[in-house]
Amino acid sequence: MLNNRFKLAISFLTGRMNEYETILRMGFENGYRMLSLHQYLQENRPPKCIILRHDIDASSPATKRMLELETRYNASASYYFRQSTMDLLLMKLIVARGGEVSLHFETLSNWAMVSNISSPEELAETEWQTICLNILNEEINDFRSLGFPCRTIAGHGHPWNYKLKTANYFITYQKDAYKKLDIDLEAYDKEFLSELDVYIMDGIKLINSGWNYGESPQDAMKRHAQRILLLTHPNHWCFSFAKACYYAMKALLFGEKHIPTKFEVD
Repeated sequence: MLNNRFKLAISFLTGRMNEYETILRMGFENGYRMLSLHQYLQENRPPKCIILRHDIDASSPATKRMLELETRYNASASYYFRQSTMDLLLMKLIVARGGEVSLHFETLSNWAMVSNISSPEELAETEWQTICLNILNEEINDFRSLGFPCRTIAGHGHPWNYKLKTANYFITYQKDAYKKLDIDLEAYDKEFLSELDVYIMDGIKLINSGWNYGESPQDAMKRHAQRILLLTHPNHWCFSFAKACYYAMKALLFGEKHIPTKFEVD
């Protein structure tokens, strides 16, 4: 038990970039097409692929390191930036290397916070769908003005959304929302997700070995899953020294937790 905790602690001090390279190498050697969401749509939804999605919730050196590894293994990915994490030079580098850069939007939660709306009941008394769709349209156009097409977008999960019991991506559930926004896909689109064999999301390595929904990409490839979506948050893969020490100490004291989890769109 102590040996396992020690190994877990070391993993925080060294980061997880070796693990990400292992995933990419395994995908490459097993003939998976590793691509962005936009490429997946452009290439008519290839049957054997790993769709790589990175949500840039927080700035991290791991973002550029992941890009470098993807370049090495002929992979590309979608990188979704919040307005607070945008790095124009990095974003242009991602596109130059064949990746997709687009908006990680938090329109509803931002609007609700500013409007002092903090419950589903208060939200129901507003015309939030129309208001937020218009705001999101402006946000996408602002992003496009920087030179990025924004053909796909991805909603961010803000703590305020839990208060509202309404996700940011619910904005795109409205009729003709895609047409109004001039997009091809929102990353939580139900029809899109139904095409996948497995949806995998990372987490802090202290819980479920770092995989939120109980399966790692390596496990999925070993069982020959065909369409795999891998969602990562680079800030889960590389830490500042202080943060690494904090998590390493937690690992030594408490070990890893195993929590049953299930992916749900709503």
